[in-house]
Amino acid sequence: MRYPMVVIAAVVAMAIGAAPAAATTPLPVPLPPSGQSNVSEVTQGDPSATGGEATATGGEGGDASTGNTQIGNGNAVAVSVGGDANADGGDTTATSGDAYGGNGGDANADGGDADASNGAVVEQTNESSGSGSGCGCQSHSKDGSGTSQSNESSVEQGDPSAYGGNADAYGGNGGNASTGNTQIGNGNAYAKSEPQEQKESKSCGCGHGGGSSNDANANGGDTTATSGDAYGGNGGEANANGGDADASNGAVVEQTNESSGSGSGHSSHGSCGCQSHSKDGSGSSQSNESSVHQGSPEATGGDANATGGNGGNAYTGNEQKHNGNADAESKPQEQDKSRSCGCGHGGSGWGHGNEANASGGDTTATSGDAYGGNGGDANADGGDANAANVAKVLQSNRSWLDGGSPW
Repeated sequence: MRYPMVVIAAVVAMAIGAAPAAATTPLPVPLPPSGQSNVSEVTQGDPSATGGEATATGGEGGDASTGNTQIGNGNAVAVSVGGDANADGGDTTATSGDAYGGNGGDANADGGDADASNGAVVEQTNESSGSGSGCGCQSHSKDGSGTSQSNESSVEQGDPSAYGGNADAYGGNGGNASTGNTQIGNGNAYAKSEPQEQKESKSCGCGHGGGSSNDANANGGDTTATSGDAYGGNGGEANANGGDADASNGAVVEQTNESSGSGSGHSSHGSCGCQSHSKDGSGSSQSNESSVHQGSPEATGGDANATGGNGGNAYTGNEQKHNGNADAESKPQEQDKSRSCGCGHGGSGWGHGNEANASGGDTTATSGDAYGGNGGDANADGGDANAANVAKVLQSNRSWLDGGSPW
């Protein structure tokens, strides 16, 4: 520290025995300035967060069937030799109840959220206060700072990245419903009559020779099918929500300097020596420095994929094949030559005519209503993505001086 020439002269005068008044002048005692310094450095890495993926698959709805299968029921076969043949096919009836296909299971998938962030909080505070008597010479530096305060902050943050989890949801398909009946080869009738072999006959008088009448009668049975209503199951709903992603840097820097000083610049004699001050007359020097470097945060919201299940099919159709058929077959009897002793009528040829009668059975099918299942609703919400840098820097310097200093 440089001292003024007046102070140096006073010291020399004391050394060579100067005047008594000068000898009573106290030696100047320099007041050392107070120095305060804060340095902060924060370095943060690159956090990364990945939300878990979610997959949900709804179960398939069960199929429902109330259809009947009837094959080869109620058939009749009659074969007669020398007599009548009768065949009546039995009736076939099928009634189906309502069928409800099971609904597909709902599917709900939520992708995991991801959060990657850097957070830094830096707080620095300097406080200085001083007081003293100015009895003597007080010398100050060129810049005249009684206190020197300095704050330095450096914050470096990396590149956080966040990836929200993907969500996939697949609603189950609705079950099929069927009330259709299958009827094949039911209620058929077959009648066959064959003539009996006739031997030669002799008659004395008016004898008549000839065969008897052989009838064949076949009646097919009726076939009836009634189907109930069929309701295909509804497809399951699918709901997928992609995970949210949040990547951010946050920095808060607060710096404060406070300085206060008090002192007397006079004595009972007016001025107690000499006072020298700096060119700018500043009593304190305060400095704040902040540096914040933040990276490029990256956030990717999760994809969402939802597929609603298909509605089940409904079927009430009836299948009927070869039902209620009738076949009657009658063969005439062959006549041998006959001899008569009187008015007999003889001759060779066929006997009396034989009748064949076949009646097919009725076939009736009544189908209920069919309701196909509705497809399941699909709802997909992609995850939100938030990438942000947030920095807050607060700096404050305060200085005040009490005591009537002539500075």
